[in-house]
Amino acid sequence: MKKLLLILTVCLALGCKKDPDKTLTQNDWRIESATVKPAMTIGRKTSTNYLELMGPSSCVSNSMISFSSKGTYVWSSNGALCDLLSDTSVKTWKREGDQIFLSAVPNSPMALKGDKLTQTTSTTTTEGIIYTFVFVYKSNKLKILMVCLGNICRSPLAEGIMRHLADERQLNWEIASAGTGNWHIGKAPDHRSIAAAKALGYDISKQQAQQFKQSMFASYDLILVMDRNNLADVISLAKSDEERKKVKLFLDNEEVTDPYWDNALFNPVCRQVEKRCIEIIKQLS
Repeated sequence: MKKLLLILTVCLALGCKKDPDKTLTQNDWRIESATVKPAMTIGRKTSTNYLELMGPSSCVSNSMISFSSKGTYVWSSNGALCDLLSDTSVKTWKREGDQIFLSAVPNSPMALKGDKLTQTTSTTTTEGIIYTFVFVYKSNKLKILMVCLGNICRSPLAEGIMRHLADERQLNWEIASAGTGNWHIGKAPDHRSIAAAKALGYDISKQQAQQFKQSMFASYDLILVMDRNNLADVISLAKSDEERKKVKLFLDNEEVTDPYWDNALFNPVCRQVEKRCIEIIKQLS
């Protein structure tokens, strides 16, 4: 009881609450899209797609914003044709609700919604044409969902091992898992998966099963399934080509054997999952 009172006292004094700005400061934000209206003509091309007009090697097409917890930010680009002059001035930002105000463009705040920042700005040409630009930046935090049948054997192993390895390498990844079936919702992984993972130095005991839902397509960048039945079940819920393209077999062209009915399979499956997680990290980081 004394310890609890001490914790409450500290919380009241220091404020034990989540930092709302971590959404900004823990991730870099890369350009996802840029549109201009009315359509603009550059060279021989006329389009409302500003990134297409500027080209894949331009500054804007490769731009990124990084926010510091100290209230400063950096706009950068690695575009091969980027001709920006070096700017060493300190730029600051402040947040008011979901609006992010940048000192360099104080009249064009960015709107934060989920994992996207949207900025609208306008410019008037000497001919009197008013062009309105909408820039959308997306958090580069990679979100991966592992999927199997019941979410108690294979996908929990993939979730726990991948998270552990990503954290070790200080990768800004979010890892989760789900099952296409609803039999084990809220339950811990199979005790045999927990033991196999523990033998290799991974703790998956606190994970809980959940069922795959259509809404998860919007929440994850990559959905890795354990076998072709999982692949068909997940893809059947996709509503667009963009969603379908997110779904891939965990082992590329092979399946991860379901060890549920054979105790002897858990350790080799766990080692197989670990090996593949290391390969995926090398490919994506």
